[in-house]
Amino acid sequence: MSEVQSDQELQSKYGIVVMLDALGARALTMDGAKEFIKKRDQIIQTAQILSRLSGPIYSAKGAQSQPAALTTFGDNVVITWEIAEDVVSMALFVLAHRLAFLIAEGIRCGLLFRGAVAVGEYVREYGHDKATILGPAIGDVASWHEQALWVGIVATPACGLRLSRDASDSMSLNGPPGVSLHLSKDGVKAISFCKYDKVPLKGNRTMGMWAVSWPAVFLTETILQRNGKLNVNIQGGQKLLYRYLANLSVPFGTEDKYTNTVEFFDWHSEKMGKLVMENIELCKHVWFPLWDIKKQTGIHKATKK
Repeated sequence: MSEVQSDQELQSKYGIVVMLDALGARALTMDGAKEFIKKRDQIIQTAQILSRLSGPIYSAKGAQSQPAALTTFGDNVVITWEIAEDVVSMALFVLAHRLAFLIAEGIRCGLLFRGAVAVGEYVREYGHDKATILGPAIGDVASWHEQALWVGIVATPACGLRLSRDASDSMSLNGPPGVSLHLSKDGVKAISFCKYDKVPLKGNRTMGMWAVSWPAVFLTETILQRNGKLNVNIQGGQKLLYRYLANLSVPFGTEDKYTNTVEFFDWHSEKMGKLVMENIELCKHVWFPLWDIKKQTGIHKATKK
């Protein structure tokens, strides 16, 4: 029997909370459920390696961020990242490119994730037989993580207000040795969060929301492989997406989620493709090392047909 934690141990935390669910997982057969868990765990292992590669973020007072914590239950994945309030904007950018990579790798593996990101207070309790996460930030993200009818991740409206406030800021990041990378305000949107005016929601409605710019992962891959003109690279990114989606079944009544995903991908490629190319050094620094992670986790082997 686990020990009851004291109020002192259950201290309020502040940071970023992400909640994801896998589309179609609840209707899986037994064999399908086993395969889902295997692939999900491979992607989670990728996320953990990715977290270590990114390194800590330091607040103005010099406080070092803790690694993000990850919990799974059923077809849901919850990520919590305790972070100082003065560096939340930078942390959101860092987390967004991690999430973009996970969405892209999920598509490659046949795991289609949707979800939401929130910022705020929460309490997290651990034990050998339990994991409990509660608080305002959890309530916010839980209310939104299943609302969008697509593959992708949105910022909750409350988190979106923060992103809108910070949208005019540029960022200076440490690049590879000897390279200083400065990311313009438009470049930030191209590979982290972008404002999409037609996020498809339940209830047959759309809403302008900030969304993780995961299509940039596919576009970056084609740019590095082809080094061609923008329209050629966009077409290459589209072919990658269509190839992976074509391997999946589309149950009756779910086709809109796939159509909406492709529409967002095409919109992002058209609106943000040039910015991805202009910031290709940063994109390469952010994602290029991560493709080798697939070999470490077995994802690369699992996705081969």
